Amino acid sequence: MPLIPFIVSALVVASAALSAVGLAMDGDPFAGAPAAVLAVSLVVHALIATTGLLVARSRWARRHDLGVVGASLAIGLVVPLDGWSLAASLAAGGALALLAGPWLRRGWIRHLPSTDGPPTQAIVLVIGLLALPAVAAVSSPMDLTAWSWVLVGVAVVLALGLSRASIAALWASRLIVPALGAAAGLSEGIPGGPVIAATAIALGAVAWTREVGLSVAPLDPRKERPVPTPPELMDPSILEAAGYDDRGRPLEDS
Repeated sequence: MPLIPFIVSALVVASAALSAVGLAMDGDPFAGAPAAVLAVSLVVHALIATTGLLVARSRWARRHDLGVVGASLAIGLVVPLDGWSLAASLAAGGALALLAGPWLRRGWIRHLPSTDGPPTQAIVLVIGLLALPAVAAVSSPMDLTAWSWVLVGVAVVLALGLSRASIAALWASRLIVPALGAAAGLSEGIPGGPVIAATAIALGAVAWTREVGLSVAPLDPRKERPVPTPPELMDPSILEAAGYDDRGRPLEDS
């Protein structure tokens, strides 16, 4: 088994964890609450991405890992330079170099999607809902309004519900998330409000796609009336084992 996937996963998780610690120690320009939301979201996404890389060996997991290390590098550019941010940037840079190279794509990542895996739209929706807290924190770094907190909590709950194929979570993602996003965007104002609203509305649009609907509530096969098989077409040994003669009558009656 190659070591590269495990090295990449370790570097991705390390970069996210170090960035989270750096945000907790000195999150400037983020205030306490947005910094905490961003830190937790970054670690959660790192764990999801590395699990997908090691277990599912999927292409979306590699892209998700790239997003996590990109976020760690971006945070390192805006927070004060200290030991935590420097270590996080070094780990993210190492992971980025390995993810961009051919090592994972040649011997580890699946070239074709899994036949029984969820469609791309469903993956985008779940990951996007889990990313909404980070979007809210980045869009409003000084404070989060009450509507933004409601949106953050609902998004996480719905992502968990969709991962369990909940129809209620699907309809809530279609109807409630865009409405809450619009309310949160209005409450946050300019410049971050439109970003929050646009992200929530876009996720609501993804939830309306046919692929997402079928992944949560697949179509049941049509039920037809059973058609009896004439006993003349059956193997006599099967009929005898079932207690019938060659004309389909019970043996005790023949």
